[in-house]
Amino acid sequence: MRFLECLAVWLQQFDVEERETAYAFVRGTLTYVGPAELQRLVEQLYPRTVRSRLNRMVAAECEIPPYRVLADNRARTALKRCAGKPFSWDLATALASMLFATATLAC
Repeated sequence: MRFLECLAVWLQQFDVEERETAYAFVRGTLTYVGPAELQRLVEQLYPRTVRSRLNRMVAAECEIPPYRVLADNRARTALKRCAGKPFSWDLATALASMLFATATLAC
């Protein structure tokens, strides 16, 4: 279902008098994220969020500070092993959506 169709369906739940207020609320608070914006957000999620979390996780596992991970052979190998695992597109999309969402509109 397209965004405008979802919006129309959502607005139908309100009485005619309340629809203008509901529509004004959506226009003033909802941030629409289209496919291109979501793609960019997901592309930025891995290097900015996932990679640093993997680094911290490996550092804790190896009991070294995070800045030493790339200098330690065992930690570097563990990081490559973790980073080489498939990263779910659905998971990335869901995480990016949760990070970016300011309001939701359910159909």
